[in-house]
Amino acid sequence: MQLKDLKKYRSYLPVKQERNEILFFINDLIGNGWINKFWFDKYGKDYVVRYRFGNKNITQIYLKNKKWYDIPVMIWIDLSLLNKNTLS
Repeated sequence: MQLKDLKKYRSYLPVKQERNEILFFINDLIGNGWINKFWFDKYGKDYVVRYRFGNKNITQIYLKNKKWYDIPVMIWIDLSLLNKNTLS
């Protein structure tokens, strides 16, 4: 995944599926039920994730305590490879 793909196709089904895979990968890295803190989408089994571009360039994940957890977009793109070695 590249930044231009994320900007253009973020609402498409393959990107949404990849978003869930990234969240499960993060949960495997961190452990301790970290994924249980996230909020499900109103209409499906997807987690609520939004992207902020421009000056911010962050990915935000909606938590159950009604706050947003921020991850920089470039780290999110690195996580899309699902490889622990790319994060060093």
